[in-house]
Amino acid sequence: MSRASVRHYLEYFAFRVMIALTRLLPFRLCANVFASLTARYSIRTRRHRRALANLAVAFPNSCLAEREEIARGMWRNVGRVIAEAIHIDRFLEEPQRLDLLSMRTIDELEDDKGLYIIVGMHSGNWEIGLQRTTLRGFQPAALYRTVENPMVDEYVRKSRSKTVSRGLVPLRSRPDGGLSPAQNTSRHFVKLLREGGPLGILADIHDPDGVEVPFFGRKVWASRVPATLAYQFNGRMCIARSIRVDGQSRFIGDAVVVDLPRTGNQRADIVTTTEIIFRQFETWIRQYPDQWLWSQAPFVFSHQV
Repeated sequence: MSRASVRHYLEYFAFRVMIALTRLLPFRLCANVFASLTARYSIRTRRHRRALANLAVAFPNSCLAEREEIARGMWRNVGRVIAEAIHIDRFLEEPQRLDLLSMRTIDELEDDKGLYIIVGMHSGNWEIGLQRTTLRGFQPAALYRTVENPMVDEYVRKSRSKTVSRGLVPLRSRPDGGLSPAQNTSRHFVKLLREGGPLGILADIHDPDGVEVPFFGRKVWASRVPATLAYQFNGRMCIARSIRVDGQSRFIGDAVVVDLPRTGNQRADIVTTTEIIFRQFETWIRQYPDQWLWSQAPFVFSHQV
């Protein structure tokens, strides 16, 4: 057995023990505890410093105390997302938590056959955005970033099957920060796309193979995947979010349909569509800045527009 395998087994054992101990707590208590602990200890990390750096660029007229408050709110939200993922079965047994997650816009897309892409971002709880689609009898699929430990990754994929009934298409992180399809998934992915139905994509990630778009007054390398798939497979698109209500595990939702430009210049249309996505992201993030994941590496902004 290799050293890496031993490390993976030890990590997985510790991971499952942590899950088991956490599930001994009632869900509401667990969410409150994780929110408090994450906010308390994350402020000492490099990711917290990165979040503050991003906030300083996004809100240049804010003071350090204001940026600290937003960042601490972000960490409380992250703690709740973790607790909600661990207790996902119990969370979903309380449907009133999603009662306000309106799907009217997505319902309009479901009325027709074919592929439609639901583009989301790391805000509110990004794990439950497709749940109402599943409850309405549809079978969504989603792209997701794999976990390095294969056993932990397998556990995560199985737990997410409760909200993504048609399966997850894994993407692996590359050394340059980009993502690429995991081995032997391309054929399955193409099959899903041709069959149609909902496909969820979290698009607020760094992609050095993507396109440069404006975001909070700077240029970032954004994923071209949602726009490219929409054009290649003649799909429709909406941008969706979940909004955490009063810092608790209850959500309202929002979605807007994207009118895809089709000028005949596909490359230019993909850039324009990606700009539309990130313009909507920025609008929504400004409304609830403490619910977005400011600690993401891609958004240490590099240069001014």
